[in-house]
Amino acid sequence: MQIRMRSIGLACLVALLVFVGAGPSLGAETYTFQLAHEMSAGHPYDLGAHKFDELLREKTGGKAKVEVFPSGQLGTQKDTAEACAMGGLDFAMAMTSILEKYDPRFEAISLPFVFRDWDHVFKTVDGEVGEKLNSFIKPKGIVIVAYFLNGDLHLTSRVPIKGPEDMKGIKLRVQQAKTMIEFGNALGSVVSPMPYGEIFTALQLGTIDAECQNLNNVLFDKHYEVAKFINESTPFYYLEPLLMSRDVLESLPEDIQKAVFEAAREAAEWQRQFYLDNVNKEFIPQLKAHGVTFTPSPQEVWKEALDKAGYYDLFKEHQELIDAIVAVR
Repeated sequence: MQIRMRSIGLACLVALLVFVGAGPSLGAETYTFQLAHEMSAGHPYDLGAHKFDELLREKTGGKAKVEVFPSGQLGTQKDTAEACAMGGLDFAMAMTSILEKYDPRFEAISLPFVFRDWDHVFKTVDGEVGEKLNSFIKPKGIVIVAYFLNGDLHLTSRVPIKGPEDMKGIKLRVQQAKTMIEFGNALGSVVSPMPYGEIFTALQLGTIDAECQNLNNVLFDKHYEVAKFINESTPFYYLEPLLMSRDVLESLPEDIQKAVFEAAREAAEWQRQFYLDNVNKEFIPQLKAHGVTFTPSPQEVWKEALDKAGYYDLFKEHQELIDAIVAVR
């Protein structure tokens, strides 16, 4: 948190954690927070981050504001989540799969086909399950102040993928997360963990054949230029939690803490609706106009393939939490 203005060497974020994470100045009356995310300016994440800034200014009468750093300026999602945990960054937006390293119970909400639809997702994380998840990660130095929407992930590829049988031997980019790595392994793919920023070039060079990606990113970061096929099956409904440094949060006056939570949750609701309003109306038509082919594919055949390969057996330790998610209505 910046209660005084400060400048971070963008390329040296992790190395400077101790310095940028210094505590607030006593008696300060204004608060300037820094928020990092990995997507481009104008992306739905970015719009949501700026909405958070707008709402926080309104709720605090201008006492608090947010500086948004897009495009991975402060590092990868992994880097910025770690910076939050260590108190060196105020806010970061990171996929739920990134949080698996802090507590493996986050694997439960990152599993393929665990959610029925977005309504199911939102009711889950905005309710008791979401409260439990926050309690799991808070001891690690992170507080989830709101769940923004990442997107429904589809297999996006250089070659057509019609069903699970086409995944054998496919070079699949995955996140460095057990749920995603084992998804590729179960389908016989050659998994290749890599940061988001390397995907475009890897697709372009043929280092990878496919990725699990949301339509936001395929459109806004122009993955359609190097990957012309999208399978319509939706194995993953991914969220983008807005993470906050626990130490920073606890150093704030109660009124500012309250404003942070209220502004974050209202901004998340706005960003979710923006995505849902635009995915069918704008994103898909634009991708088709760029020459992308969408391939219909029943969800059931993918889940059956994963079941047959023993994928879900790898996550039995989370069965109680998985059952709680499935039971949400």
